Amino acid sequence: MEKNHLIHKEFTNNIEGGGNVKKNVKEEAKGYDLERDKLLAAIEKDEFALMDVSAELRNDKEVILAAIKQDSQALQHASKELRNDKEFILAAIKADGPSKRYILQYASEELKNDKDIVLAAVKQDSRALEYSSDEFRNDKEIILAVIKARAANFSNSSDDLGLGYASEELKNDKDIVLAAVKQDGHALQYASEELKNDKDIVLAAIKQDYYAFEHASKELRSDKKFVLAAMTKTVNTFLYASEELRNDKEVILAAEKCGYPTDDERTKHNLDDGLYGY
Repeated sequence: MEKNHLIHKEFTNNIEGGGNVKKNVKEEAKGYDLERDKLLAAIEKDEFALMDVSAELRNDKEVILAAIKQDSQALQHASKELRNDKEFILAAIKADGPSKRYILQYASEELKNDKDIVLAAVKQDSRALEYSSDEFRNDKEIILAVIKARAANFSNSSDDLGLGYASEELKNDKDIVLAAVKQDGHALQYASEELKNDKDIVLAAIKQDYYAFEHASKELRSDKKFVLAAMTKTVNTFLYASEELRNDKEVILAAEKCGYPTDDERTKHNLDDGLYGY
């Protein structure tokens, strides 16, 4: 009670003193601007400078955006209000800077369910889909954007699953899988068993990367006619044909005709069973 009385007395004195309240507000604002400027300068050198700042600064769009440009994980230090601000999150996703995958991780649950946000995020970094609502794993537009972004960013990272993020239903969608294997043959490993046995899909995959043939169905890897046709696209598919076909004289002769080294050549040059740029 006594404390409230003192506060009231001080406020009254300030009013009677000719506007000291306004003066104090201006001084506080000046102090805030100074703190803000120092923080912006610090963020340019160290994005973690944001960790121990006031709630007011955590709600400052310019400050948070500057930190995100250094590291998208900085969004975790922003206010709940900013993490649920659609306009701000879209700006953060589109801003210059390193990987934007974590922006979706620290956005609000509401925005993780917002298709505009998710689509914008995966176009920047396909791995962002990991942090979205599961419903988007069954959305064709989203998955195609993921596949396109993965290719555009030349991402071969083991944690960038591309087609692997898709639902089981889309992993059995020929259009989706074909788009994926044309960008990355190894995406065949995520296709449904049915499509791993689809000749169009498998040919497209091995055309992009012959190693992809190891993910094809056992049936196709044992299909003599298919293997002979595949070797005309890339002879190294011979390496992943069934053991029976790799010992088939007709298949061996066809492989050598396509440029695969003979037994004598492999012995002479001390080559293993792998191939070297075909």
